[in-house]
Amino acid sequence: MIMRNVLRLSGAVAGLALALAGAPAIAQPTPEAIAAQPQGRFGPGQVDLVRGVLIRDGRPWQMRGVGISGVVTPVRQLNRPFIGIRLHEAHDGFGPQLPGKVRAFGADTVVIKVSQPGLDPAHPIHDPAYRDRVVNAIRLFRANGLTVMISMQWQPGSGSRTETGFPTASTQNAWTALLAALPQDDGGLMFDLFNEPVGNGDEPGLWQQWKEAHEHVIAAIRNAGFHRQVVIVSGLQAAHWLRGAPPIADPDAKVVYGVHPYLNAAKVGFSNPANWDVYFGQFCTSHPCMATEWGLAGYPDGKGTGCPPNAPVLSRQLIEYLWRHRMGVAGWSFDYPDTLMVGPDLSRPTDFAQWNGQCPEKTDKTADDSFGIAHPAFGIGRLLSSWFHSHP
Repeated sequence: MIMRNVLRLSGAVAGLALALAGAPAIAQPTPEAIAAQPQGRFGPGQVDLVRGVLIRDGRPWQMRGVGISGVVTPVRQLNRPFIGIRLHEAHDGFGPQLPGKVRAFGADTVVIKVSQPGLDPAHPIHDPAYRDRVVNAIRLFRANGLTVMISMQWQPGSGSRTETGFPTASTQNAWTALLAALPQDDGGLMFDLFNEPVGNGDEPGLWQQWKEAHEHVIAAIRNAGFHRQVVIVSGLQAAHWLRGAPPIADPDAKVVYGVHPYLNAAKVGFSNPANWDVYFGQFCTSHPCMATEWGLAGYPDGKGTGCPPNAPVLSRQLIEYLWRHRMGVAGWSFDYPDTLMVGPDLSRPTDFAQWNGQCPEKTDKTADDSFGIAHPAFGIGRLLSSWFHSHP
């Protein structure tokens, strides 16, 4: 047993040295700090932040993640007119087959989007049965050894179109209600406090409001007894902007900053790689960061995300950039058809085989007309899966 622990520690230290070669200027954890991580009774996938470096199961770690959308909409809200067909398909396709498919993709983490209004007992669409569905989904992936990041969603997919794009008392209510049904000591859970806060990072006073709002949520989580878990705080401008962000206070010192580096993020110009440095890269040289959501897809119905003509090349460059900055990445979304995987059956990863140099313009046309035939699905699925398999 002693020799096994020595070998394990030696492997962790060697891996840490490789991971930190040429890496950002974040203090290195000591071998003793790594070895002291509690594993507990919750199995693999345990994550910690040790002196600014993410550790998973005793080794330096960069997340290889995929988003999960199938439980974001409470069942009673599925038939509301603003809930699109793909969220219906993700909901209908959610089941015990998903962890195996996610592992085959090469991922070690799922980012489960959950509904803030659906979890908040004070909200009009609250449904107690919805929390049970979320908890069962979390248990499904944890039972299969995957790390689970829970991402609190406020956008229309959450079942409501009246939510504010900033953490509020409703955010705290939702977390408190959800955490009451989760194990306090499972480090295989991470908490993405609030998905895509809105607001321009140059607006006077907004960063201070952002800081205070997230610190209130962190206080609620820690007061609920959850001290082992890493928390993720996303930047402004829908998680595109971390430049100028003040430090977030956490009594347990486990804050990681989140970014969503979509190439079509026009307001910050992410189609130009120089702006990756400007809006998040420089910040992430001295702060632990993750790309907690990233995607690029063209849908058969033409309702695709905008993207630059050299999107396939830029996508590869972005993954390489994130890895150099010791930032893991979660692709959006594994079970949302035609983003990472093709069709409602999630039969194969999307790719750029039929890329024609531009994403289709957004349109009201459907997949039943000639537009759908002229613009087949494409995306980053194969690229991301290949990267995950070659960077375990």
